[in-house]
Amino acid sequence: QIHQAVVYQIYQFCRDKNLVFVWVYLYSNWYTSNEWNMWARSTRDAIPSSKTTMMVESHWRVLKRVDLLNHNRPRLDYLVFKIISKTCAKKIRQFNEKLARRVTAPSWENDFRNEWAILA
Repeated sequence: QIHQAVVYQIYQFCRDKNLVFVWVYLYSNWYTSNEWNMWARSTRDAIPSSKTTMMVESHWRVLKRVDLLNHNRPRLDYLVFKIISKTCAKKIRQFNEKLARRVTAPSWENDFRNEWAILA
């Protein structure tokens, strides 16, 4: 049912734009039943944030609106200086903070917390 709807949608798009050869290519290489089963099931439920351009776009937006606020067209050396001194330092600090939070507690600490909770 989903396959038919998607095939019809791409068919309508190609027909409206008069893309006959694109339709032939897409259908023969991507939208036949066998090919559809291979690539449609390989998707993830959630979009991994590290695999998208959203992080890069967000990074450049912050760089433009915070660090380069009063510089319309900065020189390249100034831009590199800002990226290294401000942005990279901040990202390294955030990474180290995340790493520090991942450190596992010693085995005795959980026992100590449990006893503390019982006595409290």
